[in-house]
Formats: sequence, C-alpha cells, structure tokens
Amino acid sequence: MGDMDSNPNSPSLNMSLNRKSGTQLALALTVLALILSANSIINQSWVSANTEDDGISVESDFGLTELNAEACVSEDCTTLSETYADLYSDCRDDLKSEFTNPTSSQIEESCGEIEEFHNAGFIAKIMLVISCVVLLYAVILQVKSMLGNDTRKPNFMSGIGGILVGISVLVWYLMLPEPSEGNDLEWSQGVWMNLIALSLALVASQSKTIQSWIDGPPRMRANGVRASQDMEEFVLKESSCGDKTLSILVDDQLIRVVNVERIGSSPNVKDILATSRDSYTGFSHQRLDWLDDFKGVWWIVSGASLISIVMISPLFSIPLVVFGALALVQLMDPERFVISTTSGNHSFVVNRWRSNRELTNLAMDLVDECMLSVLRGNSLDSSHLENRASLIAERFAKDRESSRLKAAENNLDKIAKQEEKARIKMEKAAAKAKIKEAEEKAAAAEAKAIAAEKEAQEKLAQMEKEMEEQKAKISETEPPLEENKSAAEETPQIQTESVAEIQTTVDEKPEPPATQLQTPPPSQVEQKPTPPATIPQVEKKPEPASPPPQQAVFIPPPPALPPLPSVGMALPPLPGTMPPPPQAVTNMPPPPQSVASIPPPPQAATNMPPPPQSVASIPPPPVVVAAAPREENLSDDEKDDLLGELNS
Repeated sequence: MGDMDSNPNSPSLNMSLNRKSGTQLALALTVLALILSANSIINQSWVSANTEDDGISVESDFGLTELNAEACVSEDCTTLSETYADLYSDCRDDLKSEFTNPTSSQIEESCGEIEEFHNAGFIAKIMLVISCVVLLYAVILQVKSMLGNDTRKPNFMSGIGGILVGISVLVWYLMLPEPSEGNDLEWSQGVWMNLIALSLALVASQSKTIQSWIDGPPRMRANGVRASQDMEEFVLKESSCGDKTLSILVDDQLIRVVNVERIGSSPNVKDILATSRDSYTGFSHQRLDWLDDFKGVWWIVSGASLISIVMISPLFSIPLVVFGALALVQLMDPERFVISTTSGNHSFVVNRWRSNRELTNLAMDLVDECMLSVLRGNSLDSSHLENRASLIAERFAKDRESSRLKAAENNLDKIAKQEEKARIKMEKAAAKAKIKEAEEKAAAAEAKAIAAEKEAQEKLAQMEKEMEEQKAKISETEPPLEENKSAAEETPQIQTESVAEIQTTVDEKPEPPATQLQTPPPSQVEQKPTPPATIPQVEKKPEPASPPPQQAVFIPPPPALPPLPSVGMALPPLPGTMPPPPQAVTNMPPPPQSVASIPPPPQAATNMPPPPQSVASIPPPPVVVAAAPREENLSDDEKDDLLGELNS
C-alpha cells in the first residue's frame, strides 16, 4: 500500500494523485444511484393493491406503462399483464359496443382512471430518462475528478440528477387517480428504488464535505509535533494538522512506541509500548493490499445487495453490511504493524484517515528497513523521513505565504474596488446634491415668481375693487345729466328774480355818498362763454385716492370780480361803491387778477350765475352746492397784494 516513492529528494507528488476517499465514495454512490434509477424505469411494480372478495383474491401491481394482476380462486390463479394503452382501447371498444355513440363523460367515468395511470407513467418515464442521463454525465465527471480534474462540477451534477429523480417520483404520484374506497394503493419497488437513488445522489453531492472529514483538520504549523527527547524518533503516522503523531523511539537501551500530542507549545508523550532493546526479537508489517485489489467487488456487491433488499428480500441486508464495511475499510487504507518481544507480539494498526498522507505513506515504505537496522543492533535511521518532513514544512510555509500574498492582493483589489465604489458614490452624491440645490433654487425662484404674480393679481383686484367703489360713490353723489341740464335752465331764472328783488330793496334805501365809478361799456368787458354743464370724464388711474365725502357748504360769491353773464343775459348795473368783502370769507385767498386765471367752478356749480355787484349790505342767499377740493394757485405774497388792492 505504500505507493509513494521512498526517495526523499524526489519532487513531492501533487495531492490530486493521492488516494481520494471522498471522490471514490462519490463515484460509487453516483453509479449506484444511476443503476437504481434506470432499474426503476423497467420495473413494473410502483404501487400495489390487494383485494379479496368471496374467496377471490386479486393482487395488482401498477407500473409506469403496464398493469400486472393475479387473480386466485382457491388454488387456481390467473395472471394478466397488459399495457395501459391496450386497456384504454379495450375500454373504449366495450363502451362503443354497449352505447352506439358514447359521450365524453361516459368515457371519462369508465376509462378515466386507466388514462390517468397511463399519463402519470408516461411523464415519469420521460423525466427518469433525463435524470439517468444527468447521472451518467455525473459519473464521467467523477472519474475525471479522480484523475486530477478537481472541480465542484461532478458533485453539482450528482445532486442535480438526484433532485430530478425525486421530482419525477413526485410528479408521478400527484398525477395518480384517487383510489377507490377499500382499494388502497401501497408504494412498491419502483418508488423505493428511486427514493434510495435520490438519497445516494444527494450524499454523493456532498463528497467534498466527506473528503474534508476524512482528510482531517488543515495544518496550522509547518513542523509537526515530536517527542523532543534524547532518543531517535521514527514517525509512523502524523495527523493532518501535525499536532498528533504515532512514533517509535529508540536509544541504546530502550525501544518505545508512543503517542505524542501537542498541547499549547509543549508535547505530551504517552507510552503504548516500552521494552528493552535486548528483548526486541522481531517485527512484521502487513500492508493489507487485498483490500485495494478487490475494492470493486466490495462496491458492486454492496450495491447489488441494496437493490436486492428492495426487489427481492430484506435478507440481503446481511451481505450489504459485510461488504459495505469492507468498502469502508478499503477507503481507510489501513496497515498492520507488529513488534515482537520476549513477552509476546504487540500489534498496531495505522490507517491513513485524518493523517498527513504524504509523510505516512513514506513512513510505511521506510519502516521495514529501519526496524531491520535496529534488529541488527544499529541505530534508528530516520533522516530520510525527517528530510521529507522538512520539505513538507517548507512547501507548507511557501503555500501559506503565497496564500497570504494572494489574500492580500485580493484584499487590495477589494479595497481598490471599494474605494472606487466609494468615489463613484461620492461623485453621484455630489451630483445629486448639485441637482437638488439647483432644483431648490429653481423651485424658490418659481415660488417667488408665483408669489409676485399672486401679489400683483391681488393688487390689481384691489385696485379694480377701489375703482368700482369710487365709481359707485361718484354715481351716488352726482345727479344724472338730464337733472343737471334742467337745474342749469332753471337756475338763471331764479337768480334773475332774486337779483331783481334785491335791487328793488336796495333802491328803496338811501344811497350813501360815494364816489361814482364809471362803468365800462359792455363792449369793453371781456365776455367769456360759460363752460357747459357737462359731467367730466373720470379717468382711471392706477391707484386713485378715494375722495372725501362731499358735504353741502355755503360758498359766498367772490366780491372783487364782476360776474360773468350767461349767454343771452344783460349785465346788471354796478354799485356806486365797492362793498367790503364779507366777514365769512375774510380768510379766503383773493381771487386772481384776471378772469383767465380763475380756476373752473366745481362740477355741481358750473351753471350758477354770479351774484349782483350791488348787494352791499344784504348778503346773497345761500346756495347749497357740493364742495370741491380747494386748489390754491397763489403764493402768500400774491395773496397779500390782492387783499391790499381790494381794501384800498
């Protein structure tokens, strides 16, 4: 079983060429699943039903494509084997002979159960064929994996094949018709074979996990543990992690077989055998190569026994256990080592599970020569083994360093990618922030424009409202145009009568001596047409101030200027003396020197005639007119000059 080269200076073989127990197990399980699944297709007993009535017992086996039934009356038995297609055709022919033109409901009621069995078997058969093809492909990949093509694909395909087998059984079961009362269907050989195939394929898909359990924990330190005593040490088996060894210690007086275990940083040595060198009489080494030579037999018989348990009898579980154990021992690859002393034989079994296979294989190749040298009385030469252990330690250190560098490189790549992602993320965030800021500014400007527009609309509405109110007030205070015209026509007559009465009264009183003023001829008096009594147009201004409410006031006539006669009226006689201005208007500003500078009369008093000049002692009758806003066009000096002229 020592299949490694004993030359310590030879290059280390790649681990893919070593014995792979997990891969062997996966290959065997996948092949067995393929055999079971393929056998279930041709098996004609997926479900079975047993009925007994009036001494007639019927045993029915339903397969994927045909029905097998056996009817027994006492000891007379009749066997029927027919496909579902033929049964369905016969059923339709019977209906046609019974009914001239049977309806679809009648056909469904009589032959529907047979059709459902046929459809379920047909679909399951197609799916099982696909599953077998996938499992066959998985077997090919498992063989390649044993030759060095170590990938995850073989295990993946084994798992996919097993899942397809399980789906096939599930679809077939769901498509079966509902069993009639008293005729329960029980699972038979075909179903159980597929369920076992499903389990085996799923276990084969986990061969990496099984291999890691067989190989043991990974190595954490470059150098394995040693006894570190003043004795020559030959390591028979070193664990995969290097923390446990089975060693032979030899010096001039003793031969010891010990188990060494690393606890912390110190070795813990436990003796299995200790004898004096003089009592050492011999040794034997059994390699158990026959386990490897017949490993195919162990696996084939184990699989056949498993199939026979399902199809034939549970008694085949006995060979299954025996040959299954032999197949498992073959995977462990054990070797038996015996040391003979004067007290008897002391055997040790060294297996390669959870061990440093490279060093253990080399030890099994070198142990015979070393023990013969000790038996001759020479020292125990373990230099070749230690050289290989040093090479393994160096390779482990290099692998660990390369793994560390690779991990660091991957970390640098990851960090670079993360930094790149962070930079891109920051750029995107900055761009989003700028876009958001621009949107906020645009929204603020839009809101400001909307607010300004709304404010302008409100102001415009307020102005329109104020103009409407002013219009309403003007329409309320001013009489209609026709009333103004009639008032203008009646006012001269009333004024004429009043002036005549006043003149009569004045003539009756004695006139005081006064300086006679010469009246200018009528032609010399500047006659200006009286402005027509028209309502001025109100101009709409953007923001007109609402005028104060107009009140009725008494306005005395201006005393200094002669009245302007209306059209068609004669001028009244001038008084002898200029009467003083009335006291009520002493504080009023003097009228302008010329008629042209006199402001126009208010709208409501445009048709009023001027008072007569001869009324010196009797004040003119009050006239109620609407007050107009006062406009002062004279400065204070002009007012003083005008008052001085009037008083002189």
